[in-house]
Formats: sequence, C-alpha cells, structure tokens
Amino acid sequence: MQHRFPCILHSSAARGTLTAVAAFLFGVSFLATAQAQTTYRWVDPATGRTVISDMPPPPAIKKVEISRGGYVEQVDKAAASTTNNAPAASTSYAVRQVAAKYPVTLYTSVNCGATCQTGRDLLNKRGIPFTEKVLQTTEEIDAFRKATGSDSPMLPTVLVGKEVSRGFESGAWNSLLDMAGYPKTAPYGSKPVPMPVVTPAIPDKPPAAPGKAESADAAPAPASDAVVPR
Repeated sequence: MQHRFPCILHSSAARGTLTAVAAFLFGVSFLATAQAQTTYRWVDPATGRTVISDMPPPPAIKKVEISRGGYVEQVDKAAASTTNNAPAASTSYAVRQVAAKYPVTLYTSVNCGATCQTGRDLLNKRGIPFTEKVLQTTEEIDAFRKATGSDSPMLPTVLVGKEVSRGFESGAWNSLLDMAGYPKTAPYGSKPVPMPVVTPAIPDKPPAAPGKAESADAAPAPASDAVVPR
C-alpha cells in the first residue's frame, strides 16, 4: 500500500495538469473564434428593440454597429449618401491607412465606354476609395504622362501609389491592389465611388478663311431703288 500512494498521487497530478491544459486550449480557441466573428448591432424601427446578429441587417437599416476582431465600427449609410465623399463614411480605418500610403487614381476618357466601366466596377467591388480623372485637355494629358511615365494614354490606366497598370487587365490590377494591402471585397455598407460629372470640352472655333472674314463695322448693303411691279 505504501508503494501505491505515490503512483496514485502522481496520476492525480497528471490528470489535473491535463485538465488545466485542456481548459486553457479551449479558452484560447473560444477567444480566437469570438475575435474572428463579425457581429452586427442595430435598432429595429418596427419594434424599437436592439438587434444583435452575426448576419447583416436588412438594406433598409441605415445605422449599424459592426464588431469585428475586437474593433467596433459605426456605419451610417444615410450620412454617407448625403455627402460628396461617400466611400470615406463607410471605409474602415485599415483601408484609410492603406489609401493614405498608396492612393489609387483611375484615368479614363469620355469615350472609354465599357472598358473603363469594368475598371470602375473592379475597384468598387473591392471597396477601394479612388480618384477618377477624365482626360480631355492637353494639360490633363500632360499631367497624366508625368504621373504615369507614359507617352501615350492607354485607357483605362490605374495608378496605385507609384505603380502603374496601363489598360484594363484584372489580374494586373488585382495584383497591384493586393500588394498595397487593399481588401479583396467591399465591406458591408460601402458605397461605390460615383462617376465624375464631365462636360465634354468644346473645341475652339476654327479661324475664318482668308478673304471671308466678317467685320463688325462693315456698312450695311445699300437699299435697292428698284420698283417691284404690281
């Protein structure tokens, strides 16, 4: 009997240690799961009650509190829709940090058509804030050449920080955005960047042909003395 007690005590200590380790691992796993989970909190306008769910609220809900990875973000879609900087109102802090370091500029033209729209859609689907510049004047084209190092515009062109991709190619565009650290999908509540309102440039009136210039001081033609027969 005297030889069994040390074994029993040793076995009990081992079981206690294993139990403590299992409890610790369970706690770590639970904490990691809780931090990775996204929770949405909003007020139901019909009942006035606060709703907490792991699913996004209905589209009619304008104000949402989103908890993700230990961070809490307030999204106000109503305020975002009434400002000129709609993407910034629903863009996360992490994305704003990336945008400050690697700003995205999209170069297009009024005649770019479906290809430029495809480029806009790619940026908007990833929830990326960007500035669109529509090239029309000589000054704008010169500024484009200076910014991108390109002699001739190949539109659309995207500039991510200082890296350039000429022409639309989804793989090249996504690669630049991934390297900069932008998200792959737009977060809930993000608004697409609206197309800029552009008035097509009116070309200057060509000069009049020699000998056909009109003078504002020209004397009117003399009245005719001819009698119209009745």
